[in-house]
Amino acid sequence: MSEKDLEIRFQEAVEIASKMSQSSLPQDVQLRLYAYYKQSTAGT
Repeated sequence: MSEKDLEIRFQEAVEIASKMSQSSLPQDVQLRLYAYYKQSTAGT
């Protein structure tokens, strides 16, 4: 998978996650998604 493909898939996943309502996900899942997002955009 190329770097561009990964970037496209990441952006698609961000869009899907952004459309989810907070009440539909348990807090631990929300925190894990946020941690993965921060790690992929800001590093460490």
